Amino acid sequence: MCSSVIGGALVDRYGGKRVMAWGVAFWSLATLLTPWAANHSTTSLLAVRAFFGLAEGVALPSMNNLLSRWFPTDERATAVGISMGGFQLGNVVGLVLTPLVMASIGISGPFVLFTCLGLLWFITWTFSVTSDPKECSSISKSELRLIQAGKSESTVIKSNLPPLSLLFSKLPTWAIIFANITNNWVGFLFFFCFGFSFLLLTCEVEDGTDIPCMLFDAGILCTPIMDACLL
Repeated sequence: MCSSVIGGALVDRYGGKRVMAWGVAFWSLATLLTPWAANHSTTSLLAVRAFFGLAEGVALPSMNNLLSRWFPTDERATAVGISMGGFQLGNVVGLVLTPLVMASIGISGPFVLFTCLGLLWFITWTFSVTSDPKECSSISKSELRLIQAGKSESTVIKSNLPPLSLLFSKLPTWAIIFANITNNWVGFLFFFCFGFSFLLLTCEVEDGTDIPCMLFDAGILCTPIMDACLL
């Protein structure tokens, strides 16, 4: 939560592209350091994973900022739904790849793999993406006019940040906070409170893939896309 608030302020000041790029770079570094930290001490492991979470917290503010700039208003809900579905698609793919890589390379294999993927994404993102469509050289003039016609003009704000009292006085702020609390509560309830019950129903395949967790993430993957279609 703290990194999301700070990340939002950074995005407003520096743009979604730059903040997202550094967030991915830092959480990829934390992923690479995780096996070393686990072998060193519990404190090191907790510190590295906390650093991972702080870096990952900038993803949603960056994503929302970029989508607001790149999509007209009547397409924004669909874009958000597909993007949120991508988060859960990563979980599904990770649950499939992790046991296969562990069986082939060892327990450190998935951490090295996902670090390399993160760094590859970082390089591609840095040289291929812009914070605003007006800065993109590959977009056509007709596409740019279509985007601008469907949204209000928006520029990167470099002035002082609004006071927190003003933000917390707005109903949409509390609606977003409540939605995130309920979403996270359900997720943690599933994984921690009902975890032992699901062990009795888990279907283990030869590579160790957990079918219930995959189905859970697959359901979450479909939900935002369905919501976008309904909106």
